[in-house]
Amino acid sequence: KNSKWKQDFDGNIDEAIISKNGKSCSIEEIEINDVLYYASEVNKLQVYNNKITGIYQVAKPNTESPEKITVSGKEYTIDSVYAYSKLYNSGEFEIGDSITLLFGKNGGIVDVIAADKTNNELVGYVVDVGAKNFTVDGITTKHYFVGIQFANGEKFEYITKILYSNFKNRVVKLKFENKYAKLNGVNG
Repeated sequence: KNSKWKQDFDGNIDEAIISKNGKSCSIEEIEINDVLYYASEVNKLQVYNNKITGIYQVAKPNTESPEKITVSGKEYTIDSVYAYSKLYNSGEFEIGDSITLLFGKNGGIVDVIAADKTNNELVGYVVDVGAKNFTVDGITTKHYFVGIQFANGEKFEYITKILYSNFKNRVVKLKFENKYAKLNGVNG
């Protein structure tokens, strides 16, 4: 969803039956970057806000025609031409970028946005810090990273500009600036 999303629908969207992640919701609960599916014949709107943010690590079978990608150690299937166009070798993103994946109703990737464009501020526990090498087209580059454990039990890795070794085993707030994660300690 973007800020002008209502203009994209036929019918009376204000009177639509709306569900978000399988539960009834109001139109006011729809947020920027939610994934929307509209069935005009029954005036029903399905909304999904499943997303993850992490480091784009691998494209399979390759970056020229990716079918699956690995982000922060987990593999995901590309489920739309729109997402594909952003992830292939001439697309918007490349290996090593911090990205946010938006998932559709089938659990596949339907869109990809830069992590620093999501305005998300995440809170988690730093379980790992270090540096990793990424190889793209035979060129290896080194990036600092942090591993963050979230309250829901999931762990993700994010690229950082600096080594945050003094943040290990601490609760932090995580923001994104220019494709890099930036950490701030949480007091209390």
